[in-house]
Amino acid sequence: MTRLVKGLALGLCLIAGDALAQQTNGSGDKAAPAAKAEPAPAQIKRVKMRVLLAAGFEIKAVSFVPQDASSRVSNTLDKDAALITLQKGAAAATCFLTLVEYASPGMLDIEWCIEQK
Repeated sequence: MTRLVKGLALGLCLIAGDALAQQTNGSGDKAAPAAKAEPAPAQIKRVKMRVLLAAGFEIKAVSFVPQDASSRVSNTLDKDAALITLQKGAAAATCFLTLVEYASPGMLDIEWCIEQK
């Protein structure tokens, strides 16, 4: 359970840190509006794990997420799941799959990974 909490906390910290870095210019001051519009948080690009592994990402951790925790996150009755953390240099990526998907031969082709640059 501790690993799950740490994994989820790391993922949230990466997302929050990236969002904060985009809003400030490094000195704490608000950055000037960008000429090009940034994608909204709802437009997160999902990629296949196969693409990440081909790009040189390495699997660093696999955490078990029990049914009650995954159901709370999605507000639906969900199955047991796995949270997979990948890393390449300073970039990280997370994949959230049900255990059925994780154990299937096609797990590398499911677009449920999010890369944080």
